[in-house]
Amino acid sequence: MMANLREFSPRWHDTALPTSSEWGPTTYECVVRYLRERRPREQLAEIRAASAALRSALEEHFTISDVLLEVGDERMGGRGRRGGSFVG
Repeated sequence: MMANLREFSPRWHDTALPTSSEWGPTTYECVVRYLRERRPREQLAEIRAASAALRSALEEHFTISDVLLEVGDERMGGRGRRGGSFVG
């Protein structure tokens, strides 16, 4: 069962918009202020750029075999390249 928003994060609860009533001018002002101050579209663009740079770096320095071997290691309880003898 999902936790109550208040239990999950007091900050989110305190700043969440009401969903049980109609949104009036106060809510509209809150949304406009959020969009102006936090600039979520710009934040998403920055996150996308950082993700693309990270992906590029990973692809440049690791092969798919490296990645799959690490995933296999975790599934084998830590055995493999780092955790002891590789069974495979």
